[in-house]
Amino acid sequence: KGYLSETRDGKRRLVVAEQPHELRYLLEAKRNELVEQEQRFESLLRNLSQIPRQEAKEPSVRIYKGTSGLKRLLDETLSSRGELRVAIDVGRFLSLLSKSYLKRYYEQRAKRGISSRLIWPNHPFVREMQPLAKSLRMDIRVSQRSDRWEAGFFVWDDTFAMKSLAEGFLTCTIIRSKEIAEFYRTTLFDPLWQTLPRIEETRQRARRKRRSQAKGESSDH
Repeated sequence: KGYLSETRDGKRRLVVAEQPHELRYLLEAKRNELVEQEQRFESLLRNLSQIPRQEAKEPSVRIYKGTSGLKRLLDETLSSRGELRVAIDVGRFLSLLSKSYLKRYYEQRAKRGISSRLIWPNHPFVREMQPLAKSLRMDIRVSQRSDRWEAGFFVWDDTFAMKSLAEGFLTCTIIRSKEIAEFYRTTLFDPLWQTLPRIEETRQRARRKRRSQAKGESSDH
């Protein structure tokens, strides 16, 4: 459209191409029109980005099942804007996900600048991760409970996630609620965290216990 003009000579219809300078004019006009549209679109995007998001007043709940659901939960934590708090049986996690998978996840989390505080039972994986904890932005404390934990939870931003790790009933329930997340973060996790020893303290206790046992055995002889 605009590249041809139509004239009539009596009953005859004549179609004539526009002159080159006219075509250049039309092309320039189209280019200017596209630039104006792009500028209006960029302005609209800027205005939309400045509109504050409305926080949901009612909690939203999602449920994921199986190992794929557990991986999906871990992926969602990678969007955390603040510190991640976690209480899980890491041994049970290792039985569901491979050690290499978990380590890659921790590396991804650290690359995104996400720090974490973790409560784990005393497991060999704790000692394996201790030298890497600082570089992975992880602070680990050890629970003295020796039984298996069939459930655990994650808390980040305005999200709380509960995991059931029972055999045949692996589910992840994710609740987005500022109030629920804050309750688990400050009322449950933080007070428990303060009562638990660091990895270094746990290792020191283990060494003292071994030395005490060795002295007891030597005195018996």
